[in-house]
Amino acid sequence: MTGPARRINGGAPIPSNIIAAIDDPAWWARWFEGGDWNAWRGFLAAVFALPMTAEQLDTYRQCTGRSAPPVAPAREVWAIAGRQGGKTRIAATIAAYLAVFVD
Repeated sequence: MTGPARRINGGAPIPSNIIAAIDDPAWWARWFEGGDWNAWRGFLAAVFALPMTAEQLDTYRQCTGRSAPPVAPAREVWAIAGRQGGKTRIAATIAAYLAVFVD
């Protein structure tokens, strides 16, 4: 049996990972409502070594040339994307997630 969900100052439960944080309306979902963030979710799954959907794994393989997904979080990440590609929002999300949820 598991204990109660961890909470910050009695508020919303702490998300289990960065993708849960951007999907949770109590945290950051409102900033990811518009547009298609699926490729960035795959990017985050790769960066944090989270489980990937079949579509995310296919994109990961096409972009990296690797067959297997990462088994450990990345120590350094480079994102090459064009203007208005979502880089700033993702970088801010990663920084906020690491600052707030990772010890």
